Amino acid sequence: MSQQVIALWNEADGHQAAGRLAEAERCFRAVVELTGDNPHPLDRLAQVLRGQGRLEEAWTEASRAIAGEPAEPVFHNTAAGIADALGDAHRAENHYRRALLLAPELALWPSLASARLRAGNHHGAIEAYRNALVLIPGDIGLMFERAVAHHGAGETAEAACRYRAVLGQAPGHAPTLRNLAVLASEVGDEAAAMTWLRKALVADPASVALTREMGVKALNSGEVARAFTMHRRAIRLDPSEPMSWGALSDAGRRLDPDRPDSGGLRDLVACMVEGIVSPDRLIGPVIALLRQELGFIDACRDAASTPPEALAERLVRGGVPAAFDNDALLDPLRLSLLPDPDIEIGLTALRSALLEMAARDLLEVPEARAWDRLILALAEQCQLNEHVWLETAEDTARVAALTGRLAGETHWSRAALVLACFRVPTPRDPLDDAGFARFEELHVAARERVIAEGLPTLTPIDDPVSRAVRAQYEENPYPRWTRLPAAHAWRDGDDEAGPREVLIAGCGTGQHALLAAARYDGANILAVDLSRASLAYAERKRVEHGAGNVTFAQADLLRLGSLERRFDVIESIGVLHHMANPLDGWKVLTGLLAPGGMMRIGLYSEIARQAVVRARELIAEWGLGDSASAIREARRRLIRDHAGVELAALFVSPDFFGLSTCRDLLFHVQEHRFTIPELRAAMETLELEFLGFDTPSVTMANYQARFTDDPRGLNLAHWEVFEHENPGCFGAMYQFRVARR
Repeated sequence: MSQQVIALWNEADGHQAAGRLAEAERCFRAVVELTGDNPHPLDRLAQVLRGQGRLEEAWTEASRAIAGEPAEPVFHNTAAGIADALGDAHRAENHYRRALLLAPELALWPSLASARLRAGNHHGAIEAYRNALVLIPGDIGLMFERAVAHHGAGETAEAACRYRAVLGQAPGHAPTLRNLAVLASEVGDEAAAMTWLRKALVADPASVALTREMGVKALNSGEVARAFTMHRRAIRLDPSEPMSWGALSDAGRRLDPDRPDSGGLRDLVACMVEGIVSPDRLIGPVIALLRQELGFIDACRDAASTPPEALAERLVRGGVPAAFDNDALLDPLRLSLLPDPDIEIGLTALRSALLEMAARDLLEVPEARAWDRLILALAEQCQLNEHVWLETAEDTARVAALTGRLAGETHWSRAALVLACFRVPTPRDPLDDAGFARFEELHVAARERVIAEGLPTLTPIDDPVSRAVRAQYEENPYPRWTRLPAAHAWRDGDDEAGPREVLIAGCGTGQHALLAAARYDGANILAVDLSRASLAYAERKRVEHGAGNVTFAQADLLRLGSLERRFDVIESIGVLHHMANPLDGWKVLTGLLAPGGMMRIGLYSEIARQAVVRARELIAEWGLGDSASAIREARRRLIRDHAGVELAALFVSPDFFGLSTCRDLLFHVQEHRFTIPELRAAMETLELEFLGFDTPSVTMANYQARFTDDPRGLNLAHWEVFEHENPGCFGAMYQFRVARR
C-alpha cells in the first residue's frame, strides 16, 4: 500500500471518527480509485454512505466489496446492517447468516435473530435467539424478543412461559406486559387482557400507545366513557399524535353523556378546528356534549319561544347570551352542519332577531367583538347549509328591505353579515379582521363557473336517468365540505404504497377523491362525475389542497366502458343506487378492473334507511315539490310533527341539516336500496369475490363476538343475521370490497 493511500486512509479514519462524513467519503473514494476498487475501502465507503443516510448508494458499494472478496465476514456484516436500515429483513438475514458461517466467533447471533424475526422467520429466529442467549445470558431484550418469536410462531404456551421469564427478571417490563395482554386477547380472555394492559400502563404511564390501546379495548368492551377518558389522556401526553385524535373521535361518536364535560367538549372541538379528523365525524359527539352544557338547550328553547321583536330588544339590552358566546358552539357552526333540531330552531330564532336588529339599525351595540363572532359564525353556518333554515314571511320582507338599503355598499358590515345569514352574499371588499376574510372565501360561485368551463368531458350523457341526476347535482352540488382530515387520522394502513391506476366513479364535490389521493400514495387518480358544478367545486378544492395526482372529468358511468384505461382500484361509494339499473353500472366498472384489482362499493341498506323511506312517503303525500322552499317546508313539518321514534334516525343525520344534502337524502330523483341477499346475488351475477365490509372496529368486534367461526367477517349469511339484530350497524350504507374471482 503506497504512502499516499496510507495517508488518505488515516485521514478518512479521522474524519469518520469525528463525524465529518462528507470528508471521509471524499478520502475513501480517492483510496478506491488509487487501489483499483479494492474491496476494503469499498466496505468503509459503504459504512460512511450509510452514516449519511444514503442507503441505496451504500448497498451498491457494499455489494461491490462482497463481489471482490466474497469470503470476508466483515463485508457481509456491513451489507446486513445496510439491508436492515433499508427495511429488507430477508437480505439482512442472508448476510448475517453468511457472516456467521464464515466467522462463528463474531457476536452476530442477536443481529441474525432480529433480522429473522423481522422477516417473519420465527422458527429460525428462535434458534438464533437461543444461541444469542448462550453468548449473552439473561439479556432482557433478547429474552423478550425470543418470547415474541415464539408468539409469532403460534406457540402460545411457550410464548407465555418466556414472557413470564422476562417478568421474573424485570417485573415492570412494559412491552412484555403489553404482549401478555395481546396473548390473552388471542385466546379470548379479555378480562386478563385488561389486567395485563393496566399493569403495563402502571409500568409506563407516559406511554401514548399503551394509553390509546387501553382506550380501544375499553371501547370494544362497551366502556365508552372510560375509552373517551383514556383517549383524552393520550392526547394530553402527546397532542401531536393524530391516531389519538382519531381514536378520541371514535369513542366520542358513541358517547351518550348524561352530565356536562366541558373538557371533553373542548378536546373534540379542538380536534375539529385543527382538522385532524373530518368535522362530520365529530359533530355528533360535539352536539351531545353541547346539549349537556349548563343552560344551553334552555337558551335555545327560550329563543325559539320568543317573538323576534322581543328577542331583539332583549339582545340590545343584555348583549350576546353567554350560551351563544361559546367557542364550543361557534367553531362547529363554522365547520360543519349542525344535526340537532332544538339547536337549529333556537339559532333560527336568534337569526330572525338579528335581522330585526339590522333592519332597525340596532347592531351598533356594546361588546362588539362578541357580536362579530356570533354573527360571523351564523353567516358561515348558513352558507354551509345553503340557507336551509326556515324563513318566515316577516323574515323575507325584512331581507328585501335590508337588501335594498345595502345595495350601494361595497364593504362588509354587521348588517351585511346578517343578510348573508339569509342569502348568498354579493362580493364585498374584505375587512382586515381574519374572520371576515375567511368568510369572503366562501363566496366562490363565480370562480367555480370559470373552473367548470375548463373541465374535460370523457363521455356523452344521454341516459334519461343520468340526465335527471345530473340536473339535481348541477343545482345542488353534493356534499359541500370545508376541509380534509389530517392524513394519519384516516389512512387505511393496509393500502400498499406505490404507483397505481385508481378510478373514483361518482366523485361528487371531490372529498372522496382527495382522500384517496393521500391514501393511495403515488397513484394516478381519475375522478368522474355527471355534474360540472360538483366537479368545479372538487377542482377548486384540489388546487386548495395541492393534490397534483387527481384529474377531475365529466362522464356518465354507464359510458365508461369506452375508456382504454384499466384500474387497479375502483371506488364508487353512494353512486350505483342512483342509476336506473345499478347492476348495469356495476358491470361497467367490473369491466374496467385490471387483473388483481379491487373495488370498493357503497350501496344503500334497505333496513338502515327505513326512516328515510317513511319520510319520503310523507313528502310525496304532501305534494310539495322539490324546490328550495319545498325542502324548507318539508323539514319544518317533519321536525314539528314527526320527531318521534319512527324518524329518530333522520334527525341525527347531518344530511338532513343542509339544503343540498337534504335534497340528496329525501328528494333524490332516483334511489334503490339493497338487502344483503341482493348484494350476494349481484356478486354472483358479476362473478365477484366478497372481500369484506368496511365497518368501524367496534362493529367488527361485535360481529366477531357474535360469530366466532368467521373472524374475517366474510360470511354474508351471518352478516344478514347481524344486521337484523343491529339495524344501524352499517349506518345508512353498505360499504364493502370485492374483486374478480
